Amino acid sequence: MTTPSIIIEINNRYNNMNPAMQQISDYLISHYSEAAFLGIHELAKNSGVSAASVTGYVKEMGYKNYKAFQLAIAVSMGQKDTGQAEEESAPFIYGGISENDDMQEICQKVFRTNIQMLTDTLSILDVEQMSKVSEYILKAKRVLFFGVGRSYLAAESGKNRFYRMGINSVCYRDPHEQIVGAYLCEKGDVVIAISNLGRSRSVVNATELARERGAITVGITSAKNSPLANAVEYPFFSVSGTDNLSRKGTTPFEPSSENVVQITLVDCLYMYTALRVKGSIIDKYYETTKCLESERI
Repeated sequence: MTTPSIIIEINNRYNNMNPAMQQISDYLISHYSEAAFLGIHELAKNSGVSAASVTGYVKEMGYKNYKAFQLAIAVSMGQKDTGQAEEESAPFIYGGISENDDMQEICQKVFRTNIQMLTDTLSILDVEQMSKVSEYILKAKRVLFFGVGRSYLAAESGKNRFYRMGINSVCYRDPHEQIVGAYLCEKGDVVIAISNLGRSRSVVNATELARERGAITVGITSAKNSPLANAVEYPFFSVSGTDNLSRKGTTPFEPSSENVVQITLVDCLYMYTALRVKGSIIDKYYETTKCLESERI
């Protein structure tokens, strides 16, 4: 079952909202089926905020007025798969793990969360933009990956994917190396920056510099209106459960699925590119694969 698009949008904006807006979001996610039938004052009262805060929230979400927002919720409700029974009281909060869960329940929820995040990310993926970025990669002099922390895992995976085909690819996680690599960027280079919350200082700074130097800049993040999303020309938004860390009353669940989604998005770029490379480039992939056989037991 795919999460309704408006709930995905709320989750992607959640970490960059002020406390009042987060309160409204918490109420909407927990009482989603009722929201389309609430007036602005009712939603304000139920969320514990002012009507003015709801008006600001609606505009922040990109709607002209509250009526348009209500309509969007009603339309989004139609996206739910009504043929499936609800399994949880709050089905759109990723994780949902409780200290009372046994191992079977924990495993089920962790697997379900990974699957749900992948499904939801696919539902909002801009495939036309992904095709365009892949074409840039095909023509690129260099492809640079920037990432720190756990996002570095996805960045390193991307570098390994592309350089196996003979595409000149590098990956930097050290802030100094990121800045130097960005400064050496030229027109025709492609930078792919990965940061789940979009606020990793070194990644954002290096990406901004690379763009100034003429590189095509691509971002993978779960947070709309984040510094990284605003720094790049081509942002791709993943769905992540780390917004749960900000919500009161939820069990902290920082899922590794954020990396699964990041790596999957990079894999989509890789596969599209791989199917379009010709001659010696694809031959290099098979040659490197053969070389690696000597390292296997």
